[in-house]
Amino acid sequence: MSARVILLAIAGAAVAALILLEIFVHRLRRHTGFGSIRGRGLALVASDTGAMNPVLLRDPILGVCGKPDYLLEESPPAGVSSFRSR
Repeated sequence: MSARVILLAIAGAAVAALILLEIFVHRLRRHTGFGSIRGRGLALVASDTGAMNPVLLRDPILGVCGKPDYLLEESPPAGVSSFRSR
């Protein structure tokens, strides 16, 4: 076999794997209800991964304290003044 045929086979397998992965993620998202955070009014506030300065969070009731990997802030959807229920 020539190197060209091997490279074409590898490229074809990579494309097939990508398509199968996209199908798997789509089905998983549909079953779990979890999707992408893009376009949902979320903003990165703090991170201990180096993306932003970390924030130390404390909860005296639970007795825990630490720096979360990512701290997100959620803004209300357009036309909604707050998330509070009445």
